[in-house]
Amino acid sequence: MYEKGKEEGIEQGIKQGLIEKSKEKTKQLFNKYYSKEDDSILENLNSEEYDKIFEMILDNRSIEEIKDILK
Repeated sequence: MYEKGKEEGIEQGIKQGLIEKSKEKTKQLFNKYYSKEDDSILENLNSEEYDKIFEMILDNRSIEEIKDILK
């Protein structure tokens, strides 16, 4: 029972770490290309959403398109 709980905790930690890494990279890129925009729109997203926004920034999508995805 202890081992199962330990494994689940490790798995959750790994997932959270991946989300935090995606968030940090996306926010850095967002702030570079959209420096006049409030990056708080990037809070509380999941890993897939951060990846999508990251790709949109790399594809030079407009801030309006990015905001539409987040609605």
